[in-house]
Amino acid sequence: MNNQSEKLFDRIRGLLAKDLGRFDARFADVLERQKELLSEKELALYTKGKKIRPILLLLSTRLNTSKPQIELDEKVIAAAVSLEIAHIGSLIHDDIVDNASMRRGLPTFNASRGYEFALLIGDLQLMESARVFSSFVSTVDDIKLMQEYLDTGYELCKGQIEELVNETSEWDPKKISQRYYRIIDRKTGRLISFACEAGARLADALPSQVKAMRKFGMFLGRAFQIMDDVMDILSPTHKAGKEIFTDLRERRLSLPVIYALDTAPKTHAIHRVINGEQISESDFEKACEFIKSSNSHIKAYNNARISVEEAKTELYQYKNNEYKQALFDLCDFVVDRGYQ
Repeated sequence: MNNQSEKLFDRIRGLLAKDLGRFDARFADVLERQKELLSEKELALYTKGKKIRPILLLLSTRLNTSKPQIELDEKVIAAAVSLEIAHIGSLIHDDIVDNASMRRGLPTFNASRGYEFALLIGDLQLMESARVFSSFVSTVDDIKLMQEYLDTGYELCKGQIEELVNETSEWDPKKISQRYYRIIDRKTGRLISFACEAGARLADALPSQVKAMRKFGMFLGRAFQIMDDVMDILSPTHKAGKEIFTDLRERRLSLPVIYALDTAPKTHAIHRVINGEQISESDFEKACEFIKSSNSHIKAYNNARISVEEAKTELYQYKNNEYKQALFDLCDFVVDRGYQ
């Protein structure tokens, strides 16, 4: 992160200092249980993230509670921990699917320990997430929230599966774009949306507020994934913490790739890459250069900016306060991080 981003997260962590302190303590308990399986270096993969999903849940809870200064119920902290563990599990599985060797600047589990170990460690996180989340279930509303959590996991898996199916036999930019949004709304948007919705529901928010937070999270999650796809093209390896052009190498139709394909001649190397034809490394580099030199990442950025502005409109029903402002600032961070 650059200095501006660091200041933003420092301010948010200060705003949520007590809540995040409790989150860190409970999260550390989860890591302690896994020390017999993982090394300290491997556990560092868990601790290096920005904790955006837990932060969103906590901000949503604080925004929707009638007494912002009261200590949050333990179930709120448990839900925040559960979301972070689920996110980690999804990252481990993503790295298996992508055959990625780096994540957050560290070797992935599949690179250092092999596919089988990585798969089981990813599964372990998802089971641990469900255990932590179910530990607070005590009311009918809690059961309903648990069901929504499981539905979220189900949709996330469906999005991941659909992404693996390459559909380029009939090139229809509109249909391909619709498919892209359907996938990212399931794969990324749904978990972020659930974080925001869960925070509102755990604060006993009004139905209209729960709906607003759900939509806020979905729009924000959509922008988040679009910008991840943009950064896959723009960010050097040391900044992204993983290989660049992963989507293209895996023949994955990210939004910048879709826009680039739409303008490239049918005989261009980028089409041969996506169609799975045998190509040289030189042809792959030509495809990469075409994407970088086109305006595809700018068009994708514009879409992400529209999404976060739509997210912000969902918060207009709330009075201005520091929690609302923090959510607004996170919206701007999500779209600007690729250009900072």
